[in-house]
This record gives sequence, C-alpha cells and structure tokens, in this order.
Amino acid sequence: MRRMFCATVCLTGWERWNLVANVPGRPRIMARMYNDFQGVSGVVMSATHSVWIAANHRHLFEMMLIKDLRSVWDVLCHTIATRDMYSFPLSQDEANFNCVSILDSNTLQAGVNQPLKVLQEASSDTTGSLIVYAIVDTPTVALVMHGADSSRVGLLPAGLSIVPYHGESGESGSMVTVGFHRLLRNQVISNITVENINTLNRLVAQTVRGLKMLVDPLNEEGM
Repeated sequence: MRRMFCATVCLTGWERWNLVANVPGRPRIMARMYNDFQGVSGVVMSATHSVWIAANHRHLFEMMLIKDLRSVWDVLCHTIATRDMYSFPLSQDEANFNCVSILDSNTLQAGVNQPLKVLQEASSDTTGSLIVYAIVDTPTVALVMHGADSSRVGLLPAGLSIVPYHGESGESGSMVTVGFHRLLRNQVISNITVENINTLNRLVAQTVRGLKMLVDPLNEEGM
C-alpha cells in the first residue's frame, strides 16, 4: 500500500499515467486505466498536492494519529472509532508510533450490515513521516488476516508524506504532500469530467484546511 502511494506521488511505478490537470497552485491530477484481480475495471484518478505547514514533521505526525482529532483532517475516514481492531508494531520500541493498523469505522458498507474498516500504515524517522490508509470491507480484512495474498486485494490508498522543510523566512515547518485515488468504474480516460476533477480538488483542499486547523485551530485557510 505504501509502495503504491509513493509510486503515484513520485511517478516511480511501472504504470503509465496520463496528465489530466496541472494548474499552478492546484492539485496535479493524473489518470490511468485500471483492472484488478476481481474483474473490476475503469479509470483510476490520482490527485497530489504539496503545501507547507508550520509544524515539526514528527509533531504533526503524532497529532494526526490521535483518533479524537481524526475528523479535523481526514475527509474520507472521519467516522473512525477511537480504537484499533488490530495493530502490528513495526518496531520493538514501545515509544515508536510506526505500525500497521486495522481501524474500526462507524460507516456501514452499502447493502451489507457490516462496518467498513480502514487499513493504515504509519511510519516516521528523522527524514520524515508517512501515513497511508485505505477503506476496506470486513470480508477483505478477514481474507488478509487468514493469510490470503494481499497483493491481490484491490486498494486505492490515500495518504500524506511529511518531510522537514524550512519556510521562506527560515521558520521551521514541514512540506506535506497529500495524495488521493478515486476509481471511476467502467469508464475510460476520455470520459473524465470537470466534476470528477473538482471532486478530487475538494478532497485535497479540505484535507489541507484540516491540517492547518490541526496545528492552529483558528486557521481556516484553504490551499
């Protein structure tokens, strides 16, 4: 999941992406054709945008992992409950927040009386921090937990890369890159609409606004 997110942000993966929109000061919108192992096909759109936030990268990372504050910045999974279903540490250091988690959600899957879950990977070191997450259904979680091949699980991760970066005036802060994926089922790239683009722009703008409010509750600016 982390590899897929980073490949989209940095365009280092093997997939061929088409540039859809790249207006200065706005998210970069890319698209590619999509087919998964379950027969789902269509177009995957991605949106990435970088913004400077006046907060130490580690402090921002730790604040984002406080579940009571999730609704401030997360526009997709803001109904996550305040507990982990499962958490798998990536370090033996108890003070280290690096882990893979399956989080509870208060959102029910359409047509099924089962709550959606959130698969999340969080990691941080001196060079920066990364939070990547994707919405998954309960049967998918059960398959992976019982040893199914996770590479065959279709995930469209969202996430944030946070790296130390000094502002124009030399003040300490972080450069945060926000990324989203969205699947348009049974569509082709030529059918992408302005509304499809605007939906991704809104997701990014709301996330950036939430991050700024997280470090400064009186800040209501957008991108």
